[in-house]
Amino acid sequence: MSVRDVFVYSAVPPKAKSTILEYGLLSAEHIAKNPELLKIARPTKKEREDFIKSVEKRLVGNSPESVLGPSVFFTEVDESKITKDHFIKKWKLKQIRINLSALLRAEPDTIIFGIELLPITTLSFRSKAFKEHLHSLGFDNVKQLIEARRRPLTLKEVRAYTKKSPEELWAWYDVDKYSGRFYAADVPHAFIITPSGVIPSKFIEFL
Repeated sequence: MSVRDVFVYSAVPPKAKSTILEYGLLSAEHIAKNPELLKIARPTKKEREDFIKSVEKRLVGNSPESVLGPSVFFTEVDESKITKDHFIKKWKLKQIRINLSALLRAEPDTIIFGIELLPITTLSFRSKAFKEHLHSLGFDNVKQLIEARRRPLTLKEVRAYTKKSPEELWAWYDVDKYSGRFYAADVPHAFIITPSGVIPSKFIEFL
């Protein structure tokens, strides 16, 4: 480990620690294809069937990256936005830290796919206020904003995000509208897509 290594964060169920230590942090696609792991993640038959359907739907939809790799934050969360209704509190999730630099040294073909990189707001796309919002972000149209919101990131770009404060990254997360409904809407984060769909446990630290 180098002092310049870049670290990212995720949150997992308390009971997942032993599984992560044995198998690593897994993509949804990886879990769906492994009957043994799927049974651990989704105990009932219906849960397993629903999970597989959801993964298959996303793989052919507009956001396949969401099931191709685990989701990570660039910093620790902004605790002021994590209310009792937020999934992190509801599910009693525990924080982990991932050495992204070390992972990339070992698996250089890993893709860091950033999402929610810029806020889209709930304003009507046709409104004057939304056009002003677009221009404030440096865009001329909605397509440019959408393309900039979700794209592969370089390690240098991730490092820049990790230098921001949790409060800055969570600034657009509307607690009243999102808590209990959306895990990290308008919060810049990423999916770490390794060739195997797994982040090995040796790169993971339980906090």
